[in-house]
Amino acid sequence: MAVEVDKKLCKKCRICIEMCPKGALDVDADGTAYLAHPDKCTLCELCSWVCPDFAVDVKKEK
Repeated sequence: MAVEVDKKLCKKCRICIEMCPKGALDVDADGTAYLAHPDKCTLCELCSWVCPDFAVDVKKEK
């Protein structure tokens, strides 16, 4: 499982962080979102859906 944020596309709006129902995301030193708490992530993909810049990608293992 992985939530990847493309630093080139992320505009640091924090929408994905605010919308995460489990609080799994946070910002790094430069303000880019990242998966800070992978144990909390349920792979619901909400972070990816709400990102206006398509910077968040949720990868589910098969």
